[in-house]
Amino acid sequence: MVCASNLASALPAGSQMAWMPPMSPADRSEKDQWAVSGSWQTPGYQVLGLPQGVPDGCALQMAPLHLLSMPVAMCDVVTQQQQQAATWPFYAASVQEPPSVPSSLQTLEEQEHQGMQPPSTSAKRRQRRQRAAERRTQVPGQLVESCAANSELSSPRGGLASNDCAETPVDCAALTRALEAGGEEREAALAMICRNVDRLAFEREGCRLVQEAFQLADSTSTGALVGGLHGHVLEAVDSQHANYVIQAVVTALPTAMSSFVVKEILGSVTEVARHRFGCRILCRLVEHSGGSDDLAALCEELLAEAGAHCQHPFAHYVIECILEHLPEYGERIVRALRADLWGNARHRSGSHVVEAALAYGSEADRHALALQLLGSGRDAVLSLAQSQYGSFVLRAVLQVPCDLSEEAFGYLHQAALLLEGAKCGQRLLEDLGLRAVVAK
Repeated sequence: MVCASNLASALPAGSQMAWMPPMSPADRSEKDQWAVSGSWQTPGYQVLGLPQGVPDGCALQMAPLHLLSMPVAMCDVVTQQQQQAATWPFYAASVQEPPSVPSSLQTLEEQEHQGMQPPSTSAKRRQRRQRAAERRTQVPGQLVESCAANSELSSPRGGLASNDCAETPVDCAALTRALEAGGEEREAALAMICRNVDRLAFEREGCRLVQEAFQLADSTSTGALVGGLHGHVLEAVDSQHANYVIQAVVTALPTAMSSFVVKEILGSVTEVARHRFGCRILCRLVEHSGGSDDLAALCEELLAEAGAHCQHPFAHYVIECILEHLPEYGERIVRALRADLWGNARHRSGSHVVEAALAYGSEADRHALALQLLGSGRDAVLSLAQSQYGSFVLRAVLQVPCDLSEEAFGYLHQAALLLEGAKCGQRLLEDLGLRAVVAK
């Protein structure tokens, strides 16, 4: 192979070459410039122009200077190649056919040759909007028939191949209107939603559509909607949209139909409880699935790490919900709180759990917490009062009817001037009605 830099030494003695670098067919501006000039003068070389009749995009690469005077057939380049093949060396000029051009590019080139300008970006945008408007004019029944005519839809999130209809955007606004209209339009819309529920649930507008479908669907359509969500619960936990759909399943459907949610979460309860969206799903399960064996197994798995969950920024909401709705687990949670009660009372998340235990716990649990928090005397009470989060716990524990609460109230009355120096102390005094005492 002959390199351009070593061309002079590689040529036969007495020969001089005309060199033209390989040219990309797409580089039209540079090619046209060379074709107009006819030649490009460089010491020792001459670049051939493109003769008429050469196919568009072809390039003449090089030719010996002593052969440049040979007549070139402008209309029959292929015949000229055959005649020169016997006498010209291997590096003689050759006609290279360009690679095939996509039809879209060919259309643009035809428009250029015909003096037509290709559509601008704004024109293309208007065309896309017109096509979208045409799709929106289709009624849901027509959309369903179109999808059914192609093939049965498969879940793109279930690892199965999906057809083009499954990937076609669904007009959620039109389907919502069809749901509200009732009758055949609602049935057609529900059929479309059932086919795409595992995709719509993960979309911003689609998740709202699916939630409304659960409210309006009959038993048959509800079963189809639920079936499309099986196997996607943990994936929905991580979705800012689909988590609302799972919550709707738990709150709107009987426990027998929503039990698959608990089953899919079991084994991953800790991770779900500590997730920004997962904690919401667990709270809905605690509120609406009480008494089921699956929920009992879920609570057992969760409370195995109750102490750590109390101080977690998301999991503490689930612990509070259990204290409110499942009192049979209250004693177990209070025991976990008392293992580090002072730390929990002053913690940003743990203080909420202590307040919930004082509000929803049994009388015995509430007195046990009050004794541990107030039984250490004046210094302990004032320490809580001057804590940003502990002040809320102190206000809650003062609501427990016992002698220690009355003593703590007296400590606060005596130290009112001291507490005025802290913002949390001012708020506590105002809540307890002691700001007026300081003013006097």
